[in-house]
Amino acid sequence: MIDVESNQTRICELHELEKWHWGNPRIERLIDGRQVTDLDSLLEILYHKAETGHEEVDLYETPRFMMLAGG
Repeated sequence: MIDVESNQTRICELHELEKWHWGNPRIERLIDGRQVTDLDSLLEILYHKAETGHEEVDLYETPRFMMLAGG
């Protein structure tokens, strides 16, 4: 996970992602430019990536105001 605001990167495991507050409208999460709005969407992307040989993905997390301002 890459925190766009602080530019810090860390590895997240699935059990941690399950605990995230996915309904927070102030946070946007993106993978390959696609917004991820819930755990099911994230899992769909991860399964597809795994099928194509990708073991890791870059998930960008950013405050929504940064994206609305042209992030």
